[in-house]
Amino acid sequence: KCEPGVYRVKWEGGVRYRLTPNYTDIADEEHLALPDTEFDISHFVQGPMGLWYGYIHWAKYFLPMTFQDGNCMMERIGEPGTSKQLRRLAEDLFHEIDSMTTDGYADWQEITSFLQGAEIAFDEEALKIHFEACDLNADNKLDLEEFVECYRQEAMANVFAIPTATRMDIPHPESLKDDIQEQRRERLEKAKAKLAAAIQARK
Repeated sequence: KCEPGVYRVKWEGGVRYRLTPNYTDIADEEHLALPDTEFDISHFVQGPMGLWYGYIHWAKYFLPMTFQDGNCMMERIGEPGTSKQLRRLAEDLFHEIDSMTTDGYADWQEITSFLQGAEIAFDEEALKIHFEACDLNADNKLDLEEFVECYRQEAMANVFAIPTATRMDIPHPESLKDDIQEQRRERLEKAKAKLAAAIQARK
């Protein structure tokens, strides 16, 4: 059984996304998880023939962790939240957003406008709370480090090869839905506590 963590596409030919935890249920021939791409995966489902699949929750797709013969497609390379590649993607995203003003900050309007235009999915309620919790000096905008911390809370998609905004209305699998919602709730509770502590400290 797979453990939550950072996984890298090991297979040199890349890995096809699946619509369900079924090896033959390929989502789209054009969409491919390229070699060395990293994913932070928290949920796994066992499919037919005992094969395990990682759930990419923003894309609503599955990735097989092994071939049918047991050879590895995806390898675990780190603990959750430790991907250097995903951090670089967060930094790149910040610089893209900041390119509109080049002031070294990203405010709420700039972030949401960019995400919408780029068809990058985000949870507006959760993102707003994390935005406020990560805005350490309460200036209503995020610098690079604040933005990266906000990004790490998974309130916006961390998969950019797929237009995730077009898949927002697709429900999570029933077997995973409760766990995903519980993780979201726990992150929001921590963010609210962090925000409350920051507000109290400013008084």
